[in-house]
Amino acid sequence: MPNWNENHFMIVGDETKMKPIIDKVDEIKKNGLLDTLAPTPKELKETKSPTDKTNQELVDKYGFDNWYEWRCFNYGTKWIDWREGDEIPVEIEKVKGEKNQVSMSISSDTPWNSPSNGLSYLAHKFKGLLFMNLSIEEQMIWGSFEFYQYPFVFNNNFFGYDKIHEDIKKFYHLPENDDEENEDTFHQHLCDHSMEFLYQGIKRMNEGNNTPIERLLTKYYNYYEGD
Repeated sequence: MPNWNENHFMIVGDETKMKPIIDKVDEIKKNGLLDTLAPTPKELKETKSPTDKTNQELVDKYGFDNWYEWRCFNYGTKWIDWREGDEIPVEIEKVKGEKNQVSMSISSDTPWNSPSNGLSYLAHKFKGLLFMNLSIEEQMIWGSFEFYQYPFVFNNNFFGYDKIHEDIKKFYHLPENDDEENEDTFHQHLCDHSMEFLYQGIKRMNEGNNTPIERLLTKYYNYYEGD
């Protein structure tokens, strides 16, 4: 089984331009962002990977003859975004201080990494909307923040935060020694709260630089500070 990335997608834009996506919110909750707005072709969903023999007709039509290669190329990850056993959380809010601007927040998981290719495609498909993702790997020690808005497509901003273990132990007054009991407590805090620690870490790494990363994180992802 793969490691899982916890994705915090956010789509922001004019309410009129957002309407086609907002109208599909029930489908997004059920099937995820990717398979709702950029669905895998039905013919490929019924294939297996690897294939026993190349199906040239499907290759000519879709570029690939199986779901796996199509998704890796078009999404950047082998499966759609999902949340096992649960409805995918989606929130829609007015953007404070911005006239007619709304944001949609979606929390779901993908294997191995963020679906960067899929976000880039959606930014081209829904021109004028800002697509972002703050993505954390399952073990909560690295992640990425990426943002796309046609015609500006920004590269994935990978970050690693080496001090997360030190910060968690200090914040929760855990001893430095890693006996079994302390290790269990540490990992519980790591699973429950590392998103906040990593968010603060990436903000500190960019603090004062007035970079697009700092501005977007501060403006749209403040809920990780408890706002």
